[in-house]
Amino acid sequence: MKHRTLMGTVVLIWFISAGFLSAAVRQISFSFYATILAPVISACFGELGNLLPASFLEPTEHIRRQCDGTDPRRSGLRKIVIYGEPNEQEHTMTRRALLLTVLLVSSTVQRVSAQRPPQISPRPNALVAKQELLKLTGNKEAEPGKDVHMLWLYGPEDHGGGAHDYIRIKELFVPMLRTIPRVTVDEAFQFPSQTQFDKADLLIQFLHMPDLTEKQLQMYKSFVEHGGGVVSIHESCIMRPVKRAAMYAECIGCSWKGNKESKWSKFDHSYPLFLNTEHPAFDGLPKSIRFNDESYWNLLTRDKVEAIAALAPESRESDVSFSDVLKSEDARSHAFWTYQSGKGRVFGTTTVHYTYTYYDPMYRLLLMRGMAWTLNEDPAPFMPLVFHGITNDNGLVGTTDGMLDYKNRKR
Repeated sequence: MKHRTLMGTVVLIWFISAGFLSAAVRQISFSFYATILAPVISACFGELGNLLPASFLEPTEHIRRQCDGTDPRRSGLRKIVIYGEPNEQEHTMTRRALLLTVLLVSSTVQRVSAQRPPQISPRPNALVAKQELLKLTGNKEAEPGKDVHMLWLYGPEDHGGGAHDYIRIKELFVPMLRTIPRVTVDEAFQFPSQTQFDKADLLIQFLHMPDLTEKQLQMYKSFVEHGGGVVSIHESCIMRPVKRAAMYAECIGCSWKGNKESKWSKFDHSYPLFLNTEHPAFDGLPKSIRFNDESYWNLLTRDKVEAIAALAPESRESDVSFSDVLKSEDARSHAFWTYQSGKGRVFGTTTVHYTYTYYDPMYRLLLMRGMAWTLNEDPAPFMPLVFHGITNDNGLVGTTDGMLDYKNRKR
């Protein structure tokens, strides 16, 4: 009996996974289903099908005509027909088979659903009082110690409204960055020219990196090694094909190493972002901050990469140090990282998937701190951008708009 039950289960799983069962119910004749599939399942599972009332799933003439291909609206369907009216025994076996199919599918769906992580809805954080933020940003007027030329690298938007809005974010940040004294900003689409590399002090990239040639990768690596800074945001660490990921990691420190190894997931307030506040980029900031966004982890990393922020369950907030959080099995490392190669510095993050996160003052604070560290500058000149355009008349900073109603653009 156990062997017959197992055989029946295998038959059902095969039909369901191949998508054949639903097609069979719709397109082959009722007689075929009752004569061939039903006896196999019924023989394997016995009398459980008697739980159904005799009238259950009694075929109507309309259904039988569709299944047999005699319905003129379905005349083009390919038919697999065994002729002859189904008798009562065939009806009974069919009912048993369909009941068992429903039970198995329902059980499988419930198990799969139970194993899936809970759905996380996009949702911006609550507004923050400006006075509270000033405790972290300071309020002194300052300018960089030298002239700084930035280059913003972007690409075609590839996701859906409200996420991976590369052009939209470029149009938000480039004008803001130009308000910083002694800062100029240029733009590059998909990859900079050598002239743009030669002129830039800092490259800020937010795009899905195209498949770069060996010459382009060497240009990029040379830019960093000769003192260029890089701020790499979210999907910018992904370049396909994956076989070139190692070469790309030599440029920015971390890169995606394929869907089988690298991981991604949404996160909410139950997974705080833990900061290494001993690192100069995050010195003086809170130990953890909460967002509703997305991150990657299990990346390909170079030797000189340092993880400076990681996501972990909120239960880790009782841990003594950032290193303890980073060592935990459920931590998603490299939410933020730094990398130094030659004379250059890289500040990277796998977060900020959603557009609304760019309007979050705490997130802007992290990005501005990263830019300043990469340039080896005091962060004070960058701090006004934490509030820029998102402070209301009541002194509250941020947004409550999910910003999902947006149509992507290619250029």
